Amino acid sequence: MRLHSTAAACAALLAAAPVAAVQLNPDGLGQALIYPYYTARSSAPGESFQTLVTVVNHTADAKSVRVRFREGANGASVAEFNLYLGPRDMWTAAVIPAGTSDTAQLLTRDTSCVDPPIPVAGLTFAAGSLEGSIEVIEMATLTGAAVAAVTPAGTQGVPPNCALVSAPLVPTVAAPSGGLSGTLTLLHVANGYDFTLNAEALAALSTQPFHRLPNDPYPGFSAAEITPVSVVATNGYLYRSLWPNGREAVSAVLIRSTAVAEYTVDPATQSRSDFVVTFPTRPYYPATSAGTPPFWITSSPPFGNYVGAGTRRRNGVSTQTGLGCFRDDFIGGTHCAPVFWARATTVLTGTTLNPHALSGTPGVFLSATPAASIPEVAPSGWATLIRLSVDTVTSLPGSTRLDLATGEVVTGAHTMRGMPQVGFSARTFRNGSLSCTSGTCQGNYGGVFPFRFLRDITGP
Repeated sequence: MRLHSTAAACAALLAAAPVAAVQLNPDGLGQALIYPYYTARSSAPGESFQTLVTVVNHTADAKSVRVRFREGANGASVAEFNLYLGPRDMWTAAVIPAGTSDTAQLLTRDTSCVDPPIPVAGLTFAAGSLEGSIEVIEMATLTGAAVAAVTPAGTQGVPPNCALVSAPLVPTVAAPSGGLSGTLTLLHVANGYDFTLNAEALAALSTQPFHRLPNDPYPGFSAAEITPVSVVATNGYLYRSLWPNGREAVSAVLIRSTAVAEYTVDPATQSRSDFVVTFPTRPYYPATSAGTPPFWITSSPPFGNYVGAGTRRRNGVSTQTGLGCFRDDFIGGTHCAPVFWARATTVLTGTTLNPHALSGTPGVFLSATPAASIPEVAPSGWATLIRLSVDTVTSLPGSTRLDLATGEVVTGAHTMRGMPQVGFSARTFRNGSLSCTSGTCQGNYGGVFPFRFLRDITGP
C-alpha cells in the first residue's frame, strides 16, 4: 500500500490495530526504565564505587512498579521488589558492597512503600552481583483506597498505610500511564569521580495492567500485556513494526547496528576510558543449541556472541581498524585478536599501559570482564562498536514505513540488523593531589557520555 499525502499516511498508521506502540522516548519519560549499569566494585578496602539510583513519578497517578537488579554475567535477577509511588513521588537508593568479595547490597532511607520492605541494614543481593544493570517496569496505576495509602503525607512525607498494598493483599489497579524517569550516579569518593546518566525510557509499553505480587517474576519485557508493536524513527523514516509478541517489540526499539564513542588514554594525564554495553532483553531469550535471534546464545560453549569494533580515528585519519579486533564464528574470518563478548553487561577497558585492553588491567570502573587485549592506539580518538555477523530480525508483513519528508507509506516486513543494546563511555584524568591556595586539592576528574547509535533497517 502506498499513500502520498501526510494526512492520509497518518490516518493509515492510526487505523492499524493496536494503536499503541513501544518506543524509546528521547524526553526520558516512560512506562519502563533501563539503567545501563550499576557497580559496587572496590579499588581497596573502604574505596568502592557506589551507585545512587532514583525513580521519579511525574504524573498525578499512584503507581505499582517492579524494580529488578540484574547481575552482569547473564542478566539473572539478583534482587527485585514492588515499589509503590504516590503522585509526584520519588524513590532513592544506593548500591554498595555487601562486605563479601562478589556481592552488592541496596541501602535506602526513602519512605516510599516497598514490598517486601528493605531492611534498615540493607537488602543483600545474590552472589556475583557487584556490577550489572537495572530495569524498572510500571505494572499498573493504583485506584481506590490504595492511592491514599501510598501517597506521602504529613510533614515527614510518609505514606500512611503501606500494609494495604503489601502481599498477600492485592490492590485495585488500572492501566499504566507512564511518566516515569530515573537517574543513576556512579560515585567513587576516594578518587573524586561522579558519573551521572539518565535511564533509558520506554514509552507506550502496555495499555493493560499487569500487576503481580512481589514473589511473582512475571512482570517483565516478555509479559503478554506488552503491545507487540514497535515504532522507530531513523534516517528519515518512521518504522511501525508488528511482532509476534511484546518481547520482540521491546528488542526492536533497542536494536542498533553500531555504537559510536570517544576515548582518551593519554599517558600525560594517566587517562583511562571504559565502554559499557548492556543487552537489556537478553535475559528474556532462552539459551538453546541453535540460539534465538537476535541473541545467538547457545546452551554449550561458546556461550554468547563475538562482537568487536571498527575503525578508530583521530583528526579524521584512521589509526587502526578494530577495537577489540575479533573473530566472528557466524560469518567466519579472523580480525586481529578474538574478543568474546558474552556477558549481559560488558565493560571494555582502556588504560595507559595497554590502551583499550579488554580487561586484565582495571579500568575506570574496576571491572573484571574477561576478554582479550589489543595493540597500542593513539592517545585519544573515537571508536565504533559493531557486530559483523548477520544477526537480523524481521517483523511481520503488516508493518509500515512512513517517509517523513513525503508522507508516503509502504506496507511490508522490516529487517533490523544488530543487537538490542544500551550503553555509554566514561573517561578519567588522574592528576593526583594538587597544591592549592587553601592546601591540597583533589586532582582527579572524569566524564560520562551516552553512546551515539546507528541503525540498519531495510524493507519493504
